[in-house]
Amino acid sequence: MFWRFLIAMFCASSVGMAAFGIAMHVIEAARTRDALESPAFVTHARASFVAAAPLLRAAARDPAACAYGLRLLLADLLPPGTLPSDGANALARLLADGRAAVTYVDAGGAACTYPRGVPAVDVAPTPGGAVRTDTGRKRGYRAALDAGGARLALRLRLHGPVGAMAHSPSATWTVGFSFIVVLNLLCALTLVPLLVRRIRRAQRAARAWTHGDTRTRIVDATPDEFGDLARSFNRLADSFEEVIRVKQDLAAAEERNRLARELHDTAKQRAFALSLQLTALKSAAATAPGQREHLVATSVRLVRQLQSDLAGVIQRLSGATLAERGVRAVLAEEVPALLGGAGIGWTLDIPDAVDAALRGAPHVTQQVLLIAIEAVANAREHAHARALAVTLSASGAGYLLAVRDDGQGFDPRAGAGVGMGLVNMRARAHALPGGAFHVDSGPGAGTRVSVAFHLEPEKVPA
Repeated sequence: MFWRFLIAMFCASSVGMAAFGIAMHVIEAARTRDALESPAFVTHARASFVAAAPLLRAAARDPAACAYGLRLLLADLLPPGTLPSDGANALARLLADGRAAVTYVDAGGAACTYPRGVPAVDVAPTPGGAVRTDTGRKRGYRAALDAGGARLALRLRLHGPVGAMAHSPSATWTVGFSFIVVLNLLCALTLVPLLVRRIRRAQRAARAWTHGDTRTRIVDATPDEFGDLARSFNRLADSFEEVIRVKQDLAAAEERNRLARELHDTAKQRAFALSLQLTALKSAAATAPGQREHLVATSVRLVRQLQSDLAGVIQRLSGATLAERGVRAVLAEEVPALLGGAGIGWTLDIPDAVDAALRGAPHVTQQVLLIAIEAVANAREHAHARALAVTLSASGAGYLLAVRDDGQGFDPRAGAGVGMGLVNMRARAHALPGGAFHVDSGPGAGTRVSVAFHLEPEKVPA
């Protein structure tokens, strides 16, 4: 980051200095153009030529003397202020580069040019003696004057802003750029560590947030834009921390409700079945000694299942077990255990294709299994039924669980769902993908509990 800042500052300063130099040259070129094209310059040049005409006429036959006379005349033609005093467009540089020349031709045709060795200037007269400007990459200026039959022509070719900087003979730009390099290095050494330190503090806080530590804050009290940004992020972290706290509270409440539902749907039902078995065992001890062994075996099995249920509350029923055994095998054990000793006949109908499909979604199957267990336990505890049927079948793009008994029934609108039974079944059903819960019952008409659902989208049969 240090070098990025250094390069960025250097480039910005270089562009700024170049823009400043170009602007200064543009202003200087405009001033020079205005001076050369002004009527005052033409008047001054004609007066200077008229004054120097006798000297030039006398020296016209001697090239060296004529060149010397033109040199003196040129200094008078271009007084200080007409051209830049230094740089690539100063008069000395124009003469040295051959971009400035003056040619004299007397009435007899003798001619000389200064500086010597450069091409002569076209002495064809310019109407009114005005300055003609030739536009192009380099701007050219030419003035032609007449005096007593003699003619004088001046030619200048000035560099534009970029050319003037590129051909500048002075060390201004070298010193300027060297100064920029040193200045930027010192600024980077001073300012960049301060800025980088602030950025790294923000990075450390951001890393802590990504690892769950929302208590970390960006320590930056500087009253500038970055400080305002850091304080905004701190307020955002405060909001996140509050949201996380609320979600944790909700999760804890949901977990308590889940444990209550699972205890109700498993352990409570088995405890109730166990109490019935023990009551039947007490009665059989006196009236039917031959049934005692069967009742004892059933009670022992219920105790073991009750222990398993309590472990399942912690483990939320093993998904691997459902995936390995299937819901049909689990219900084939659960239903007789819940109905043992009650004299209720039962049937279980789950096609192989349905059982195989549900093995691929153990989390959905777990909720379906708990709903079925609750419905069977309710049939024994409340319905006084003699027959019960459990079916799980495919229905369109989803599945349908139905538990039907021929018991005394009830009126669903009269608040018969007192307790957690129906509430838990409805909550579990609505938590299923596309889940819908329905109870059909009436006094003396039995009860049918049905749950429609489908698997996760990728598990829905085509």
